[in-house]
Amino acid sequence: MGLFAKIFFFSLVLLSFTLVITTFSWFRSNSLGEELTAQMILKQFAKARILEKEFVSTREISVVNKHSQIITDIINTIENKNQSRLSNSIANKFREYENQFGNFINITKKRGLNENSGAEGEFRKSVHVIEELVKTADRNDILVQMLMARRAEKDYFLLGTPK
Repeated sequence: MGLFAKIFFFSLVLLSFTLVITTFSWFRSNSLGEELTAQMILKQFAKARILEKEFVSTREISVVNKHSQIITDIINTIENKNQSRLSNSIANKFREYENQFGNFINITKKRGLNENSGAEGEFRKSVHVIEELVKTADRNDILVQMLMARRAEKDYFLLGTPK
């Protein structure tokens, strides 16, 4: 084997080695980027779940906008990073989650965001009108029954105990 052949063979081995190292490095940096993206998505989703629970406990509508923005950001991140069938499926599941949360918000609005709004507010107004009528009729027996019913109502709404 001549000198030229040895140099050519050595160059070919060196080039192959460089190509393998470069490919390995590219895959490693790509997977590291995907791992960081997945961690960021999990962290953001945890924030969204906290906001969801905050809405359930406080019925504060301002929380909904923050929640919606986080889910939108997660969906955009998933769609911008990868266009695979799996990533599209994950993004669709986040959309489905957001739609279900939106349905829950609409139902909560119908029920009432506070004691004066929605069905609870209407019910409360009606009870106050009846209470005044019972007081003017001077029917303490009916008033006592009504107050007991209101107590059971509050137990049901606060504790979930049907009485």
